[in-house]
Amino acid sequence: MKETTPLVSVLMPVYNGMPYLPLAVESILNQTFKDFEFIIVDDCSNDDSLVYLQAIHDKRVVLVPLSQNKGVTGALQEGLNKVRAQYIARLDADDIAKPDRLLKQVEYMDNNPDVGLLGSSIDLIDSSGRILKHVNLAKNDIEIRWRMMVKNPFVHSTVMFRYELVNTHHLGYTLQYGEDYKLWTELIRYSKGYISKDKLIQYRTHNQSWTFTKENEQASESLNIAALQLGYYIMENHNKLMGFVQWMKGQIVSKNKVEYKEMYINLLIGFLKRHHTVLDARFIGQCLTRTRKRLGYSVLLRKDLLKIYLLFFRRRFSEIYLKQNKFLDSKK
Repeated sequence: MKETTPLVSVLMPVYNGMPYLPLAVESILNQTFKDFEFIIVDDCSNDDSLVYLQAIHDKRVVLVPLSQNKGVTGALQEGLNKVRAQYIARLDADDIAKPDRLLKQVEYMDNNPDVGLLGSSIDLIDSSGRILKHVNLAKNDIEIRWRMMVKNPFVHSTVMFRYELVNTHHLGYTLQYGEDYKLWTELIRYSKGYISKDKLIQYRTHNQSWTFTKENEQASESLNIAALQLGYYIMENHNKLMGFVQWMKGQIVSKNKVEYKEMYINLLIGFLKRHHTVLDARFIGQCLTRTRKRLGYSVLLRKDLLKIYLLFFRRRFSEIYLKQNKFLDSKK
């Protein structure tokens, strides 16, 4: 019998995943959506993770035990090399996917072929599984592109993306730290991004997680990636851009405050000009609020900014006018 290709490949790297691993694995195997393969890469665990994984009898599980430790990035890339499906979904070994996670994300991707990178909101849980808070991360494409210049807006375990983009453009997990952030910045060069308000993942926070134990390394690489994104919009040297990112995040009070304010205005103008055809009222409102808080009301009256806002409102009024005319014509 010819082997069928699954629609989704779920990718999970594991290194000493106990005691959370079984809950993570079961949350995928018990999905309401069934057409998937589950690629689990064991990165030379020295606890009982591999013993547990080898005892699973489910034909959807593709177990990849590595002969030497390659770290998170290496394990992820090994798993990515095994992918056969149209969509790739990620889950870390200490997180939990809600039963309809794959179903909802596949439906969205099927209905939105221009979206290549999809995330969701989360429930934040502690080491015992107690819900600490519900976190709404919802963002549309333009909001994601703006946020990418400061930080990674996606929680890795929530993400689903298209294998075709990875394969066509030779993308993958390449950095030792910030490997996901880097990949997302590359994927949105070729497609749109979206983060839904649905809380499809229980994201576990504990002191043994990769995020916690490598916090400084992750933060340093994330700063570098953010500065690279800024370079598409404003011409400055890389070190200055990294300082600018820290200023934008409120991490430093810089002597270059006046210069950074001018950089912020140049960034805003460059960003709005490049994306003026897809701006929406919510994002324009967010820009106005951010700019007012950072730089004061007077900046909002600069001619170069007013021209961009005028272009947006002119386009928006034209859309409303055309929509109204179509409605009136349909009533004749």
